[in-house]
Amino acid sequence: MKVLIVDDEKEIADLIEVYLMNEGFSVVKANSGKEAYDYIETEDFENLRASLEKLQLNDASLTFQPESS
Repeated sequence: MKVLIVDDEKEIADLIEVYLMNEGFSVVKANSGKEAYDYIETEDFENLRASLEKLQLNDASLTFQPESS
């Protein structure tokens, strides 16, 4: 499973990454809403973990809609 972590605090994102990788997940990290948006536009993720209070996208919006099985 591929997970996108979005957090502007590198240390927190790193801790989450280590934990998820130890559990067998593939992890991609973004440090900003813009970076996350760019990843989502080009890659498929099964899960998204974000620090929403710090996620700033300005003119863009971020919507996560999982595919139905």
